[in-house]
Formats: sequence, C-alpha cells, structure tokens
Amino acid sequence: MKTKTFSSKTIEEAISLAAEFYNVSPDDIEYEVTEAGSKGILGIGARDCTIEAKPLVTALVESFVATTLDKMGFASEVSAIKKDDCITVDISSEFTGAIIGRRGETLDSLQYLATLYINRFFPRERYIRVTLDIENYREKREQALIHLANSVAAKVIRYKKDIILEPMNPLERRIIHSALQNNDRITSKSIGTEPHRKVVVSLS
Repeated sequence: MKTKTFSSKTIEEAISLAAEFYNVSPDDIEYEVTEAGSKGILGIGARDCTIEAKPLVTALVESFVATTLDKMGFASEVSAIKKDDCITVDISSEFTGAIIGRRGETLDSLQYLATLYINRFFPRERYIRVTLDIENYREKREQALIHLANSVAAKVIRYKKDIILEPMNPLERRIIHSALQNNDRITSKSIGTEPHRKVVVSLS
C-alpha cells in the first residue's frame, strides 16, 4: 500500500491529519518521519514536520464498513482480520436480518463495495479480497446450500427429471456444483445470464 505525505508543525499533528484523511484512529496510522522540522530562530527558518503515512489495512476496511452501515441506519460494531491478501470482516449488530438481506444480497453488495474501496489503495497487480460475515451467516448458508444440493439430487434420481434451482450468485453456484461433483449419477451446469443465472441438476 502506497504512503501519502502529511506535514504540520508537529509530528502528532501530521499523524492526526493522516488519521482524518483515512478516517481512522491515529493509533491505526503507520508512519515514517521524513522531516523532523525546526522552530527556526525567532520563527525565521521554521520548517514543518513531514511524515510518510498509511493506515492499517484492517482499520481502513473497518472504518469503511462501519461508516457505510451507519449511513444506512444500521449501527454496528465491525472487526477485521487480515491473512495474506484476504481480509475477513465480522459484523455485530441488532439489524442482522436487514444487513444480510434477501438471500444475502445486501451483505454481498456491501462486501463488493468494501472490496472495490480497499483495492483503490493498492497497485493493480495486487488484489485484496474482502469477505463480510455476520453471526456466522456464510457458513450457515453454505451448509444450507449443500443440504439443498443433496436433496435436489435425490429428487432428480427418483423422478428422473431435471430440476432448475432459483437464481444464485457465482459463489453459491460453486457451492452447489462442488457438493454434487462426486455424485456419479448427477451432473450440474449453470444457465442464463447474471444476475439471474441458475443451476440445473440432471441425471448423468
């Protein structure tokens, strides 16, 4: 992540400017002093302090998600953990259902925006993936989709008839395909165009 230059009369003030610019706490700013500054003699020859600063990536994501949710009227607590080029964000809020939305659409949209936002600060050759979760929704949804896939497969085998599932996003379709890939009697494929792309489950 590239640094940005900030200057002020003191290092503390320069750090505060950086924190305000990135909308994070001063404690979440990493910096290097490039000019210590000088008071000069009787104010003559005085020079500002200059730092090269950047925020902690997790703090930047936390700030964006919390601020966005707050503007939506969903006050929330947000915490982020970074591992390699992946950032996992956990949301805690009394507005769980509204934040998740129908079939997770609101949560997915917020996740997409957070990913776009954070990648503005990184070179194009490096991509940071952001995953948002609330009350373990992602894992619960995955288990529900796996159960759905197996249930649909059993019906296809029993009735020898294709079944078309409701439209799903790419990640959910991958979960369905993955759940069925070891079933020799079943095949699955995606049809249609986004955002109405669906999975068709058929006999092999």
